[in-house]
Amino acid sequence: MIITDGVHLISTTSLDELHAFAVQKLGFKKTWLHETPGRPHYDLTTPNAKKRALRAGAKLVDKREFVRYLQQTPEYQEWLKHKKNKKGEVKIDD
Repeated sequence: MIITDGVHLISTTSLDELHAFAVQKLGFKKTWLHETPGRPHYDLTTPNAKKRALRAGAKLVDKREFVRYLQQTPEYQEWLKHKKNKKGEVKIDD
């Protein structure tokens, strides 16, 4: 599923799904992906980009719900595994 908070675009399923949506349906370039560790996303930089994403089928959610969806993505879960110490606590980088 493709999710947006009106500013960012993510996939709850896979990076391939996100690329397919952004490139094929919105005309974005694959290089526009923000490869933030655990949080890959595209930015919707204009009101027109947001409208096009919604018309193409992205689900609009509020910021809290967006974060919940983000935390369920495979990329976030993989990143989180590497951020935990032996006690299961998330390590914070200085």
